[in-house]
Amino acid sequence: MNIKAFLAVSLLASCTGLAACSKKAPEPVHTPRQPEPAESQSAPGRTSFPEPPEDVLKKLMLKAYEKLDDAGGLPVTVTATGKSGRIRVRLVDVRKSECKLIDIPSIAPPGKFDCTVNQRVKMWWDGQLEPSEPGEDNKGIDVIQDDLGNWLDCTHEAEKNKDFCDARAATRHQGRK
Repeated sequence: MNIKAFLAVSLLASCTGLAACSKKAPEPVHTPRQPEPAESQSAPGRTSFPEPPEDVLKKLMLKAYEKLDDAGGLPVTVTATGKSGRIRVRLVDVRKSECKLIDIPSIAPPGKFDCTVNQRVKMWWDGQLEPSEPGEDNKGIDVIQDDLGNWLDCTHEAEKNKDFCDARAATRHQGRK
């Protein structure tokens, strides 16, 4: 290799190295921090909310299933066969699995809980014999307390309890206990 070729390759390598070293390091990407919810969005004087007891959840679920039974069961159509009918349902037992406070003011008023219950339930086609053994099922139920401390069902009776269950209507009830 002659000296001119060597100098040309050395010069090219030096320029490339200097160009690479002179570039600024990329700036780290920062995601904007979400603002903390304002304290005024909670009910005044209320900083904690009691979790609903199991017996309350059981009572509310039994009431919902009673209404379903009083209406003659749940109307269903089996897609594969086209068979239509009603499914009868009897709730045998309800156990509380967990409850979480819904702490998102835009979708839930202060003090609203999202609960999961494990239930033992019997289901059968209307007109057939009731099964002897219940099956297991997990269900969700949202609940909240009214001004008097009564627990309200926001899942099965959402329309009836909308003044307390709906985040938009909850601003009218900011003085809740």
